[in-house]
Amino acid sequence: MDRTPSFPTDLLEQIEDHILVVEVPSLRIRYANRAFLGFYGRTPESTRGRFCYEVTHRRQEPCEPADGGCPVQTVMRTGASSRGIHVHVDGTGGEEVVSITAHPVRDPEGRISHVVETSRPITEYLRGEKERRRKTELFQSLLETSPDGIIGNDRKGEIFLFNAGAEQIFGYSRDEVIGKINVAEIYPPGDAREVKKAIYSPESGGAGRLVGFETRVVAKTGREIPIRLSATLVYDQGVEIGTIGYFHDISVRKALEQELRHLSITDGLTGLYNRRHFASVLQKELDRVARTGSTCSILMIDIDRFKSFNDTYGHGEGDRLLREVADLIRNSFRS
Repeated sequence: MDRTPSFPTDLLEQIEDHILVVEVPSLRIRYANRAFLGFYGRTPESTRGRFCYEVTHRRQEPCEPADGGCPVQTVMRTGASSRGIHVHVDGTGGEEVVSITAHPVRDPEGRISHVVETSRPITEYLRGEKERRRKTELFQSLLETSPDGIIGNDRKGEIFLFNAGAEQIFGYSRDEVIGKINVAEIYPPGDAREVKKAIYSPESGGAGRLVGFETRVVAKTGREIPIRLSATLVYDQGVEIGTIGYFHDISVRKALEQELRHLSITDGLTGLYNRRHFASVLQKELDRVARTGSTCSILMIDIDRFKSFNDTYGHGEGDRLLREVADLIRNSFRS
């Protein structure tokens, strides 16, 4: 006599998950839906009455605990629903990872007579998860190995990301910053407001983006560091949740620019400002006089009989004399 309980098979046939009804303790199949049969390349006649492990694993012995534990046997042992992950063999002979959920079915006396097993292939899902993990790890590695400082903050300015490059620039460890310092505190007073204004402006890379914006930050020691900042607003389902900024230290470039500017406006021998700088300053003073109606004075200093000194003692001594006069001027006048 068939003790298989009555199931709404018309409904089960429409379900995409694999449905299997197993008699216990024999572990013989009493029903398999269309999705199950198609996946394992079986017909109802070739499946009914066979052991479940013959069909799903293509072997002659039941699953052992070392196989990851059989959810059907766990239900038999505990009387409670069970979940598990198994490797099954599909209709083409290929191995597929499947997620299994098993539920007990009891007879009128309360004894477990059958187990309903629901399963679905998750091989592609696991491959996708593995790929997502790989990409996440790669992204994390890029964040950590980037020579630029990368800082993430939420809308309130609380910092949640502070990479090794940021540690190098600012002199803080991430433990000193994350959740403890507001992003406004890493800028000189007022500069954070200018950065925020720029990132919402369409003029610095587009609204919500900042590209190559030069500003200053404050290190742990209090030293101001010139940086080039690129940043973008971060959204979640269309809602702004924070900002990611990329900080590039341009101290070396700024120092070089300052040195080049100094060289361009000073005389190499005496270190005094040269004629080019004089002309620039004179024009500004004349513009100020014209604007304010005030006056200015120009003082010219000449070294008497310098040519004769040069001819008598040589150019080396002449250069030394020029440097000494320059020192006198530098020490006697305002900047």
